[in-house]
Amino acid sequence: MSLSKARLREAKDLVLSCVGRLGIYAGTYRYRYQCWTRDLAYSVDALLNLGQDKAVKTHLLNIANKQTKSGKVPIVFIENKLGFIRIHLQDLIRNRRGVIKQIKMSRGKIGFWNSFRILSLNFENISPLFTCDNGNKIVS
Repeated sequence: MSLSKARLREAKDLVLSCVGRLGIYAGTYRYRYQCWTRDLAYSVDALLNLGQDKAVKTHLLNIANKQTKSGKVPIVFIENKLGFIRIHLQDLIRNRRGVIKQIKMSRGKIGFWNSFRILSLNFENISPLFTCDNGNKIVS
């Protein structure tokens, strides 16, 4: 079964609308400004096929910068805290515990354990992003 050109364009536009300044958002509205490691891992192939190498690399570098001394990487980080709060203000009133849990995850208080395992599934796809044409590793 093949996708129509219009449906394929919609899918591409949806993926591209999740590309943020510091990483890949988990969604276009509710998860806007939330850069989830799991969602990046699931979307690496699509992002690379759409020429979003720089966005993938930026997200990975942000994960690396938030890595703990023990090697754990965060499940999620928030790109824009004010934007996140604006979107979730109603949720904060209705479901305070859920929003507080998301904030704790973004600060690395909980939820590190599975991110590295999920991200490691894509090492083969993402390792070229950190290698020069001559084979030397890029340090940045």
